[in-house]
Amino acid sequence: MKKRAKRLCHLGNSLALIIDKPLLRSLGLGTRTELIVYSDGRRIIAERLPRPAHDPAEAARIAFDLRKTAFLETAELLEHAIGPQHMEQLGAGHTQFRSFRSRIAYATNGTPSELLLMDRLEHVRAAWDTRPSTEEAIRLAVVAVPEPLPLPRPRRRRRRPAETPNAAPR
Repeated sequence: MKKRAKRLCHLGNSLALIIDKPLLRSLGLGTRTELIVYSDGRRIIAERLPRPAHDPAEAARIAFDLRKTAFLETAELLEHAIGPQHMEQLGAGHTQFRSFRSRIAYATNGTPSELLLMDRLEHVRAAWDTRPSTEEAIRLAVVAVPEPLPLPRPRRRRRRPAETPNAAPR
């Protein structure tokens, strides 16, 4: 790494050190990167703040990537056997298998209905290992992975019509 002389510049009531873009890029630093800054008495040291051990968004992305990889392997086996009528029986409507596979291949996360369909197709592949027909494998998959129950909607209270002040009594 090339050493360069730098000067501090004023930024409000503080002083700032401007870091060149090539160095920022090489270290993977950006405006949202949090640093710990301290001194050893002779030098100023800036270190990246350690990432939390559990990042829920990162965990969800990794879990979806694993499911997607397994699904794409399954899709290669099922590609010529699953037609539009089978996709409809699995709960995908009139979706073509190939278009669904392409959508999942480029997705970074899945909707609940896509995840349900991916699970059902995994069960179809697993059922095929016992050699049932395609229709029987689909029936077993739909039974094994049922639709989630919809959440109850909150009941709306009916409003009474406002009484007019000069109305005659009934």
